[in-house]
Amino acid sequence: MPACILTLETSSMPEDALEALIRRLPPARRERLFRLHPAQRRESAGAAALACCALQRAFSAAPAPIGLTIRQLLAEPWFVPETWPVDGRGKPFAAGVETPDGRRYVSLSHSGGLAAAAASDAPVGLDVQRLPAAFTTQQLERFCRRLHPEEAAALHILSGERQREAFCRLWTGKESVLKLTGLGLRGPLNRFAVPLEKSPAQIAFLGSRIQIHWYTLPQGSLALSRYEENPACFSAPDDSGIWEPLSENRKNSP
Repeated sequence: MPACILTLETSSMPEDALEALIRRLPPARRERLFRLHPAQRRESAGAAALACCALQRAFSAAPAPIGLTIRQLLAEPWFVPETWPVDGRGKPFAAGVETPDGRRYVSLSHSGGLAAAAASDAPVGLDVQRLPAAFTTQQLERFCRRLHPEEAAALHILSGERQREAFCRLWTGKESVLKLTGLGLRGPLNRFAVPLEKSPAQIAFLGSRIQIHWYTLPQGSLALSRYEENPACFSAPDDSGIWEPLSENRKNSP
């Protein structure tokens, strides 16, 4: 089944709409939201609400993200889980969510006033990124030091708008893979390379083949990662042996 992907612009969300969203979320999620800065609270509440809406909509999936307004989101039916479990790596609902239509898997993300969520009958990893302002040389070098050498080289030959778009593609692609596998941003960004020119793209990581789809949003990018073949069980990833620095003779191996 294709994933249901929903997006929401949160930067202009009125305070009363934010309160209405938060009231519909489980108590455990509401409690965490009130610890956040107001701008982060809008994004995080929007992503959580989209996740509930996507869980309800999972059988009416579309081939591309569906952008909702805050009014549309509030008018939609939601499937609201009783709790909001988060594992030790920060991944919500790592084991999926039991719904009346079967087990569903969700992933959510927010960045720069954008929120997004996806739900499917198989594990998914989702990331959204607002197009950044122009990079300084120091910012670009700092970012590239965390990447696979092939990705850093690809970024260096670009400039201006193309470079920022490539950054969005790389960042969303890599973070969606790390969310799918359960590693999160603690995972090693330099241990696999994301192709810049293909969508969908296929990569090998942690013994699995993963497919990455990208979608262009107004002033941003969204990536969704899925396993080409679902693993037999969904346990914490075995990340032993992937934390050592890349040696010279392994730099070109994803």
